[in-house]
Amino acid sequence: MTQGRRIGGIHCFEILEHLDDYIEGRLPEEMVAAIQEHLAGCPNCARFGGQYASLVGTLHEHLSQVEAPRRDDEA
Repeated sequence: MTQGRRIGGIHCFEILEHLDDYIEGRLPEEMVAAIQEHLAGCPNCARFGGQYASLVGTLHEHLSQVEAPRRDDEA
């Protein structure tokens, strides 16, 4: 398996490993800076990351509008 390009001190595969935490704002500042540098220099990761972030945002929005099903014992 190829590691992808190394930009900002991290490889493309590392972007994928940390993408959820990056989108959710759960990474230390140093990692955020490295990911942002990588995304600025890697159009493939930037395109995929943008599409993924959009999908996650849409899911969050949709799920926030859905009422959880009631259990039988909650009547």
